[in-house]
Amino acid sequence: MTLAQSHTLIGRDAELKQLQRVMDVVRGGQGQVLLISGEAGIGKSRLIAEMKRIVVETRHSASLHTGRCYEQDRALPYAPLIDLLRAQTSEVFRDLRGLPPLARLLPELGEAPAAGEPEQDKRRLFEALAEALIPNPIPTPSPSAKRGGEHVVVIEDVHWADEASLEMLLYLARRIGSRPVVLALTYRGDEAGPSLERFLAALDRERLATEVTLRRFDPAETAALIRATFDLPRAPQADFLKAIHELTDGNPFFIEEVLKSFVAVGEIFELGGQWGRKPLSQMRVPRTVQAAVRGRMEQLDAEAQRLLAVAAVAGQRWDFAVLQHLTGHDEAMLIRHVKAMIAAQLVAEESADVFTFRHALTRQVIYTSLLTRERAGLHSAIGEALEQLYSHRLDARMADTLATLSASLAHHFYEAGAWEKTAAYARRAAEHAQRLGAPRAASEHWTRAIEAEENLGIKPQPELRRARGQAHETLGQFDAARDDVSQALADALNASDARMAWQCLLDLGFLYTSRDFHVAHDYFDRALDIARSLNDPVVLAHTLNRAGNWHVNCEQPGEGEQLHREALALFEELQDQHGIAATLDLLAGALFLGGDLPAGMAHYAQAAERFRALNDRRGLSSGLVWLTHRATMLNTMLAIAPAVDCARMGEEAIDLARQIDWRPGESFAMVVLGMCCARQGDYDRALSLMREGIDIARDIAHAQGLIVGMFGLGATYLDLLALPEAQRVLTEGLALTRPVNIPFGDRLYSALLALTFVAQGEFAKAKSALDDVIGVLPNEMPSRPTLAQRLCWLARAELAIATGNPSDALVIVDTLIDLAKHTASGEAFAEPHLLKLRGDALAALGRTEDAEAALQDALRAAEFQGARPVLWRVHVAQGRLYQARSQRTEAEAYFSAARAMIEALAGTMPDASLSQAFLHNALASIPAAPALTPLRAAKLEHDGLTEREREVAALVARGLSNREIGKALSISQRTAGAHVGNILAKLGFTTRAQIAAWATARGLPAGAVRTASGNIGTPAKE
Repeated sequence: MTLAQSHTLIGRDAELKQLQRVMDVVRGGQGQVLLISGEAGIGKSRLIAEMKRIVVETRHSASLHTGRCYEQDRALPYAPLIDLLRAQTSEVFRDLRGLPPLARLLPELGEAPAAGEPEQDKRRLFEALAEALIPNPIPTPSPSAKRGGEHVVVIEDVHWADEASLEMLLYLARRIGSRPVVLALTYRGDEAGPSLERFLAALDRERLATEVTLRRFDPAETAALIRATFDLPRAPQADFLKAIHELTDGNPFFIEEVLKSFVAVGEIFELGGQWGRKPLSQMRVPRTVQAAVRGRMEQLDAEAQRLLAVAAVAGQRWDFAVLQHLTGHDEAMLIRHVKAMIAAQLVAEESADVFTFRHALTRQVIYTSLLTRERAGLHSAIGEALEQLYSHRLDARMADTLATLSASLAHHFYEAGAWEKTAAYARRAAEHAQRLGAPRAASEHWTRAIEAEENLGIKPQPELRRARGQAHETLGQFDAARDDVSQALADALNASDARMAWQCLLDLGFLYTSRDFHVAHDYFDRALDIARSLNDPVVLAHTLNRAGNWHVNCEQPGEGEQLHREALALFEELQDQHGIAATLDLLAGALFLGGDLPAGMAHYAQAAERFRALNDRRGLSSGLVWLTHRATMLNTMLAIAPAVDCARMGEEAIDLARQIDWRPGESFAMVVLGMCCARQGDYDRALSLMREGIDIARDIAHAQGLIVGMFGLGATYLDLLALPEAQRVLTEGLALTRPVNIPFGDRLYSALLALTFVAQGEFAKAKSALDDVIGVLPNEMPSRPTLAQRLCWLARAELAIATGNPSDALVIVDTLIDLAKHTASGEAFAEPHLLKLRGDALAALGRTEDAEAALQDALRAAEFQGARPVLWRVHVAQGRLYQARSQRTEAEAYFSAARAMIEALAGTMPDASLSQAFLHNALASIPAAPALTPLRAAKLEHDGLTEREREVAALVARGLSNREIGKALSISQRTAGAHVGNILAKLGFTTRAQIAAWATARGLPAGAVRTASGNIGTPAKE
């Protein structure tokens, strides 16, 4: 007697419609990531099976490939991807031998490439995996040739995926956007670990996935499943339905298992062509699915049950050959027993050699029913069987390609308590996981190796604890990393192992840079002492760089620069190109953060060029981010590059970080690019980038990334005059920074908070914030102030103007400008905000002509940089200056330009409340516009341009230079240039070509222009 086999998917109509929408998008050529989530037994695999059926039946040109994760795969890097690749037979897949990095995972492909830099090896492996899984479409030679259809890649149960596999899947998800590919992943939402949570958060943040969350069945759907299972013509009796629904809580797997168990033990029976049941009072209803599994196991004879227990210890999936080796059965007898397991719906055939339990819960029930001693004995026997059957794979030369076997052996011998073998195999599996960039798997295997040595009565070697500590550090597990490396250091010192002690000290120093720079300093100093005694220039150079970078972050750039130059000399003597590039990058930081912008940026450019030549994407990404800082608020020195050029570098930096899945680098690049966008007035993108960068830093528990992100976000809120939000974010960021003891960060946050307090009129708070980090009087400024100190003194100047002390402000600003220009090799604009502040101070002192010149300089510097948020502030300052001189027309022209720019900037913000607050606060800084006159109406009609400015625009459209315009209008060349600058500012343009296009669109070139003689005519070009 058998149950009916239903091919109808019950209770999932809405989910099927979602799947259909996803497939329609994919069919249109746009890749999709599909997540199917829910608890164990909820029907994820059944929904996937339905999707596969639809794909096969309705899309004949589609290719379909499936992989699966298993519980033991958490410690096996890339297990589901190896599973998927080995299962493929489709012609769509190219010859994998053409992708050499895959030999690290598939030994049958031949010898793996020699190991190189871990990040580079990992990147190459990711590229090869992506090419194997989603090959580029092959162009069709003729219209009649068969075209490639959709490409469906399914991986089930990713809650058991190792961290490396999840990184690879995220890499894949980011690259299928323009291909007809659907990447479908299933997972148990209630079993999502930290790695999967970070993976899902990244998909959500980048809007890469469509998720289908499966719910439990309601009573009506439970009734439909019972009807389909028993092929009933009508709904089951209400009391029976109620009992089943309450017992299973609507979980489809539990419902099916319980029903099958009832049939197996005769609780439900067929009578007269209909399904009947005993009275509920007489039914021994299993209370859990475990009971249902045991009921099905009773259908098997004793030997089949014994074999099933062995298979459960072997794992969720198991080899026929291993089972045969352990039992000694001939093939025919073993096949008979396995077929009985399949008939009992406990096991499924995966291939000729591999079988799997039908559900993970099935295997779990069987495994936990065994005594601990039974399990240990079976684990030992399975481990020994694997050794004997696959001894040819244990050659050390093939270690890189044998992660699966090493991890399996480590697992079985660990569970068996065979410590000697556990130590050997766990170390091999950990080293492999470490090379593949899978820190979570590496940590688990290092732990087994350490426990094995302890159980053998051997003190674990320091390198084991240090290696596990490095894995913990990568995972953001500070306490565990500190404890491991500290123990390794103590063991190394006891053993007089100076090199290991040096490595541990350097590790601890780097680890503490995310928590406490004072503690980090002690470790770096001790490491440097040992490095100088080892007589190894490479060791010394790396240590010098670590120590130098500490000094730079602690506002000691001179000391840091000296150490970096010493390291650079060593690397140059060794001709170590990577060392030279990395040291140039660090030296650039010492110079830039030390206040020498041109030298710092020149060194960053040199380092970036070398990183590009070396194909070091991590180093190149970092260098490009710092070059982007030429157009952020951290540059309080010189305007040496347009913001749009800097933004392109930031874009490339993000792309490079994503290519190598370097999440801290991606977070940093996003925040800095956001700051660059804010400098241009692209606030929507700026806020989006910074918030995403902060989210990434939070996901990976990266304290420094979070500190940088909060600083950028706070600075942007301040620029937007969203002062309560700025104060909140900056206060939170300062609270994160101070426990880490980074003077550089402390000063930056204090400066921004002081500027926020000044803007709010809270001058006492502003003074207190600055008094904590810098001097009080202008003559207390150091001869070579750092970047952070410059920002603090700039805030001090703002406070001085606001509190009626413009003379002190002028001294501060002139000193800052002189210091900045002293570092420039030729003519260069001072930073526009500095110049604007100088104009404010001069205007407050009544030196109006000097103030006008300073503000014109600020205007030109802001135009050169493309800094629209500075431009409108300069216009307001110019308007107030002319207003004080009773030049009402000129004042109103500048105020009008400022209003137009403020309104344009507000229009870039989708957040209505933020936009309205900015509009209100910014416009409040401008005197109310006078009543509308015919002249003003004409100006409004032409975007605020005066009659003279419209004449200038018309001549620009005809291609005239400033000198030619001056000659035509009987004005000086300088005045003509000022008019052109005003036009650019009012219209929000950056080039004369834009003015020409605007004038042409309004027909201005067709009008006549007065010449110097007073006649009407058309000026001639030179």
